[in-house]
Amino acid sequence: SRVATSTRSARPFATWITPALRRAFEALHEAGVAHSVEAWAGDELAGGLYGLSLGGMFCGESMFHRRDDASKVAFVALVQQLARWRFDFVDAETYTPHMARYGTRPVPRDQFLDALARTLSRETRKGPWVLDDDLPQVPKAGA
Repeated sequence: SRVATSTRSARPFATWITPALRRAFEALHEAGVAHSVEAWAGDELAGGLYGLSLGGMFCGESMFHRRDDASKVAFVALVQQLARWRFDFVDAETYTPHMARYGTRPVPRDQFLDALARTLSRETRKGPWVLDDDLPQVPKAGA
């Protein structure tokens, strides 16, 4: 809930996160399929992302940051954890130069639909997610 609200307030033009959509994501979170990953600086929510877990994929919905690179740190930690859990892929929705820096690549529609059918046959990882404490540390920007 705080991540969805922060996404909207960090980007006022992100009007697609309407109150109705926020309520829908809260219901999906209660059902165990919507998840958020946050980056904290002390008690401050510095950035994060949220999305849906379906079968063996994670569908990233939105990212935000209040501090430089905070959403990137959250995304990298999520990808590391998903690899440990043997997820098939992350659907970043659209191919952008920003996401290409993380290894995303465009996938032809027919290949995506085949991968989607395979991954949706897997059991969805539901419930609260806790990232492993021993994930590799993400270096600070400029390090």
